[in-house]
Amino acid sequence: MFDQLFRYPGVVRRHRDAPIAHERATYLASLVTRGIAPATLLKYARYCLAVAHVVQPTPRDRVFTTAEIEILARTWAAGRVQHRRAAAPHWPHQHFRAIATEFLKWLGRWTPPPTAARPYAREVDDFVAAERDRLRSPSTCRIRRWQIERFLSYL
Repeated sequence: MFDQLFRYPGVVRRHRDAPIAHERATYLASLVTRGIAPATLLKYARYCLAVAHVVQPTPRDRVFTTAEIEILARTWAAGRVQHRRAAAPHWPHQHFRAIATEFLKWLGRWTPPPTAARPYAREVDDFVAAERDRLRSPSTCRIRRWQIERFLSYL
């Protein structure tokens, strides 16, 4: 997979010899089947390599929480700024956190945060069920539910 993504042998070797290479290659291949754009795939490959280096010292059965991923992302982004690889930590932090969460979730090494009590859960469920025929797509229903719940929690 890495030789299809990268042109230079040194970069291919760096990705191939890094920790959890087989898992990263399989994950990237799954992204290809989802139709992810080539530039985005390269970004995912680079960040997954960084995640692999960060989680390497931990046991393979270690599961990370959202708060731990946040700390890892903040530390990693600060290092990027310190080594002058980024001007500010905001975007490296955001990208690392998002890709690390998705990758670790795919590996089965992420624990979702505890779900808070959902106000008006029954009413939202009834509304989404009534609108399901009109909305059709499960992802549209899921997004609509998220928007309504976020609005209600704001109120």
